[in-house]
Amino acid sequence: MRRSDRWTFCHARHGKNGFTLIEVLIVIAIISIATTGSILMVINWLPNYRLKMASRDIISNFQKARFTAIQRNVLISISFVRNGDGDIIGYSIYADPNLNRARDADEPEIDRVEWASRYKGDIPADQVIVNFTKNANDERTISFDGRGVPRNVGGGFGAGTITLVNTRGKSQQVVISAAGSMRIAS
Repeated sequence: MRRSDRWTFCHARHGKNGFTLIEVLIVIAIISIATTGSILMVINWLPNYRLKMASRDIISNFQKARFTAIQRNVLISISFVRNGDGDIIGYSIYADPNLNRARDADEPEIDRVEWASRYKGDIPADQVIVNFTKNANDERTISFDGRGVPRNVGGGFGAGTITLVNTRGKSQQVVISAAGSMRIAS
């Protein structure tokens, strides 16, 4: 094959192999732009992902509480914990054998969720709205009895909602019916 017949990328007329500095810089610039766009998409996507994850975690943990109540035939309560400003910062799931629907020192905690640590600040405490009845500790609380039926603080059927709003303003609502079914509403 003659030298004049050889084809090399962008250098056929010069007969040299390889890339020029300009070509390498252009490729690096294109890769940089594509990477920056991808990173921005992920940054915008994460708060919505964490909102969905928080909603699914609530349902998962509530189902765990319900099944534990049935399995142990004991009241399992879930109380939403507040900070000093009165904002809900998470919830605590605990066995409640004395049926007061407030966590006492001798009652074992099954699980505890705090929004800030688990969801990296994407669920601000002042954007969580819970509409369950309050217990003696002024915490919004729902319980599951030994048959898996949700109960409010007064012992009646416990139904209610938990509304979460992320840092982007998108919200999701977890709905618990009086029969104990749970769903996510956008």
